[in-house]
Amino acid sequence: MTKKWRAWQYVVFSVFTSSLSLAGEAVSIGEIRAHPESYHLRIIPIQGTVRKVEVLQPHHPWQPGDPSCYGAYVFELEDGTGSLEISVLGRSGTCNKPIEGESPDVSIGDKVVIQAQIFAPGHYIEEWRSPIPIDRSTTQALAVKIVRK
Repeated sequence: MTKKWRAWQYVVFSVFTSSLSLAGEAVSIGEIRAHPESYHLRIIPIQGTVRKVEVLQPHHPWQPGDPSCYGAYVFELEDGTGSLEISVLGRSGTCNKPIEGESPDVSIGDKVVIQAQIFAPGHYIEEWRSPIPIDRSTTQALAVKIVRK
């Protein structure tokens, strides 16, 4: 019973601390750039102004031959301490379904608060993509949620 209780305490503590970091104050881009390893793989709040938006070509998310996914884009987020490129995955419901006139959820000049997963520079194996290791030379961010202010 003691092991189960300790495991349960660990789960509750982990969920509680994770929710605090999600609901907390936005982390500055300058702080993320200065210490990317501190935020690696964490989902954190970031706020700023959208500066550039680029819609990406349809892509194959898992394996070559899978249906193309539409709707992916990247944008530059700036907060006064720096800027960071934010990636947004295509919507899962748009695979193999091109949508005419679809536009990104953000526009240049929008003030937004996002929840983003941070990827620090380093040497990685992305098993879902390829068993060959890749080197990331820059800090990257993947948007999980975007809210306009």
